[in-house]
Amino acid sequence: MIIEKGVLTKIENKDIATVCKQDVIFHEKIKDAFEQMEPHVSNITYNKISIGPKVVKIAKGAFDEVENNISQVELGENVSELEDEVFAGFTKLEKVNLRKVKIIGKMCFAESGLRAVTLPETVHSLSDRLFENCHQLDKVAIHGQIREVGQDVFKGCEKLGYVNYFGKKIPVEKFEDENIVQFLKQCEDEIAFSANIAKMDMNEMRIMGKLLKYYLSKFDKAIESGDFDREVIEQKLDKIGQRLAEVKQRIVTTREKVEDLAVLVHEGKLGIAFVREKLAKSEQNSEEAE
Repeated sequence: MIIEKGVLTKIENKDIATVCKQDVIFHEKIKDAFEQMEPHVSNITYNKISIGPKVVKIAKGAFDEVENNISQVELGENVSELEDEVFAGFTKLEKVNLRKVKIIGKMCFAESGLRAVTLPETVHSLSDRLFENCHQLDKVAIHGQIREVGQDVFKGCEKLGYVNYFGKKIPVEKFEDENIVQFLKQCEDEIAFSANIAKMDMNEMRIMGKLLKYYLSKFDKAIESGDFDREVIEQKLDKIGQRLAEVKQRIVTTREKVEDLAVLVHEGKLGIAFVREKLAKSEQNSEEAE
């Protein structure tokens, strides 16, 4: 096993005998696997490989020598990048937990056996041929705002009819459109400001809440840069306030556990107040400058 400055570059079958608890953990399917390991190491299959906290990046080819044995992978909380083709051609790989990964390279999962995948909110781009020819892939959920889409991301994924984007079902063929990023932005606006809250379930409201927090952060950065339209921001703040009030009303009438939604409403109100204060200061500074 080779880990250099946090980058996992190579794992060999012989590494399995040591089971490094801090870096990579192999979870065996075969009972008493260690007793059989010496004479039968090439025949052992693994249910899952977990990447530990010391690894921040996984290099292309890191798993090539154990490729045929991997069915599940769980990334460590500190893994932020997967290089190109890390799991390409891993036909037995069915499940992966991407945790907080930010960058996923080209063809990273191409021609793998993935059946379902969730891209976390830390991912903002879909690289070229990312899931190309994943013939078993039938569920994709995206929790982050996508701002770049490469070519042939889902080409050859015959079982995949749509992609779940912040709870909205986007036909997979839409990702071949050159205007897909703009379309996704429009979807975000619709979910955040137009979707009927009365018809939302609790999870859909949580998704909407994340988007509202994103807009507040976006307004804050715009004011900091000085590049903003005051009237537009004020209108959006009013709308966010209305949306939060509707969520609060739903919380009052539901019997579900919604403590996190109550926190979301509280933080949202604080965020609105914070942005309004910055707007006021910005206006004051402009007047003084004149």
